[in-house]
Amino acid sequence: SNQQYKDNYLACELIKDILAMIAPQFETENINFEFSYFHEKIDDFISLDRLFDKDLIFVNEPQFKQVLLNIINNSKDAINQKRKNEHNRFNGKIIIDIDKVDKFIKISIKDNGCGIAKYDLPKVFDPFFTTKEIGRGKNIISGVGLGLYISKLIVEEHLNGKIEVENLQDGAEFKIYFPIVV
Repeated sequence: SNQQYKDNYLACELIKDILAMIAPQFETENINFEFSYFHEKIDDFISLDRLFDKDLIFVNEPQFKQVLLNIINNSKDAINQKRKNEHNRFNGKIIIDIDKVDKFIKISIKDNGCGIAKYDLPKVFDPFFTTKEIGRGKNIISGVGLGLYISKLIVEEHLNGKIEVENLQDGAEFKIYFPIVV
């Protein structure tokens, strides 16, 4: 098992690392991140120094980051799809919220993209499920439709967490729960 590669982390620290890496690139595509921390809106999460959240989660850092990147990239695709559908370059927004629910740290990722069709909701975590247009004549495209499947696998099989998705009025929300280290 990959137990030996796990360690105790603050979720917010890991998320800060991810955003420091990707936020500038997303901003060039007019997609901005917003954060709330225990329902308190925070202006600049990346430079947040004193975090009052001392609850640790026990995860493998690369796996945790891969899951978040998969979901955030999914949000970006949904925003770009909606822009295409509506012929409108609206401001993309991805809201990341860290919260505590019972004995879990809950990370919520919301976007204002195209959402997920009702009949697709039960299938979003299936392997090879994709709503992206796949080039004609190519039989398989590496990685297409595997991002969310792999994310669910990592969260549930390796990180002892759970992952859910639902549609919002405007966009979609992914919720990931990780047990707090006691």
